[in-house]
Amino acid sequence: MFDDIGKSAAGKDPRELFIMGDQWYTNIRTWELTISPNTLTVTPAGTAWGCIIAFNGLTLFLLACSLYLINTYADADRKAIGIFSAISILLATGACVTALTLRKFWIEQSLGPWLIVDRKLRTVSLPRHGIVVPIEQVDHLQAVSGTEYELSRWSETEYKSELNIVLVDGQERKRHHLLAYLGQHEFDGLAAEIAQLNVLPVKRIRSNWDPRRISEKWLTPESKGR
Repeated sequence: MFDDIGKSAAGKDPRELFIMGDQWYTNIRTWELTISPNTLTVTPAGTAWGCIIAFNGLTLFLLACSLYLINTYADADRKAIGIFSAISILLATGACVTALTLRKFWIEQSLGPWLIVDRKLRTVSLPRHGIVVPIEQVDHLQAVSGTEYELSRWSETEYKSELNIVLVDGQERKRHHLLAYLGQHEFDGLAAEIAQLNVLPVKRIRSNWDPRRISEKWLTPESKGR
């Protein structure tokens, strides 16, 4: 069960229980969890060629259907315009979606992993932040779903999800952003998989500004109370 934090956030800074909201969001899944005997890595996934081929196949099918309907039912003096429009719109759509999807995958792959946990050396690396710390310096990994602090949304379809990690630096805790996705609960599964390995404290957070409600659930119960 989730524990409601309440409006006072039980002495915590409530901003740490909302999404950070300072990065681009995507609805393209570009990550995967890789597990080896000594390491756990959240790394860019390989290009989703199957999805790209399927999308373009659907585009060509719609184009064929459009051309058939235009050729069968359109007036003779409008067929040429209809055929040109159908080809232009559908092929342009297919090309743009393919190009943007490939670009997203290739950019992520060029940037390298988001998170590396070395169980043998007992270190945690955030390559995109240039940070390497001992595992003991990790306060927790958090999968957050909801809205930004002091910002409500029109509907649940506009909610966002983030995977963040909180590190301890002396007497302070600092959040570092790892992954973002346009939608709710997108990193729950990834967080649960990492929690099962019992290498990092992991929690799920639900946060909404209007109406104000914050709740959290430790996926590693032994970490509760940190």
